[in-house]
Amino acid sequence: MTQTTEYVTNETTNPLVSVIVPAYNAAEFIARALESIATQTYRPIEIIVVDDGSTDDTSAVVEKLDIENLTLVHQQNQGVSQARNTGIAHATGELLSFLDADDEWAPKKLERQVPVILADDNVTLVCCDLVRWSRDKKLSPNLFSIDPPAEGENAWQTILSDNFLATPCVLTRTSLVRELGGFDPELVVAEDLDLWIRLALRGSVAAVRGEPLVTLHKLPNSLCMRETESAHDYRLPMIERHVKENAHRLKPSAARMIIGRQCYLTAENHYSQGHYKTSLKLFLKSLRKGYRPLYSLISATQATLAAFRAALTQSNRRTPSP
Repeated sequence: MTQTTEYVTNETTNPLVSVIVPAYNAAEFIARALESIATQTYRPIEIIVVDDGSTDDTSAVVEKLDIENLTLVHQQNQGVSQARNTGIAHATGELLSFLDADDEWAPKKLERQVPVILADDNVTLVCCDLVRWSRDKKLSPNLFSIDPPAEGENAWQTILSDNFLATPCVLTRTSLVRELGGFDPELVVAEDLDLWIRLALRGSVAAVRGEPLVTLHKLPNSLCMRETESAHDYRLPMIERHVKENAHRLKPSAARMIIGRQCYLTAENHYSQGHYKTSLKLFLKSLRKGYRPLYSLISATQATLAAFRAALTQSNRRTPSP
């Protein structure tokens, strides 16, 4: 049954992994996520659900589940970063893994990952492959077939440019996450990417290949569907900060490509949302960095035309009819 004050272990539990599940208004699907943890072939020492001030029946659903080593922690709504940090503070396992309340694991997720991180003290995180179910029930290709994972001590450079890590796919070390301060609650988006970069900078990244071990569900209220409007305000400065702090470990050309690519990707997001002036600035910055010059130039031109049309339309709306 759900525990509220203490952790329970038994002889069949592997005393290594703490699983943290942040939850906000997740009553509809959190049982599926927790069952996927409970049915792991490598059983974690504990499952810590942090209810981040839900206004639905999330806590009631969790409390009714008959799952061993399940602890429910309540906090006022503070966001996903602080919810995960609260879970980290409660964790007693040597290793940490995270699952969002709307997603699920394959049964052998931990079984495949734990031996990899235990085999090498220099490995700071282990990732795995995933698939996504879209809102219209379509299954995506495996992530690694699109974004192959980087491994080793230089994987942080790839992560800065092209993030192949999803939060439910990561297994890492509790002591190191605490040493690094956990997730940055000041970051509205990309707080997970920020932590993965910091972890990768401290050692080596490993990947478990083969079948996908995580399924992400793109639901209207899911964490992976959070608004990207603030990406320009948070993600880019975070990436630029890491590039600046590690400039001595990067070739100047590599640093330019990392920033250029991130500018281009963020510009595409803003363009798709109709923020043409912002996207134009970012496409031009991508062009100045030398990232895909032709594409950046074409995209900048398209953003310029779109911004002009939007301004003209707005002007016509304001002009009274004769």
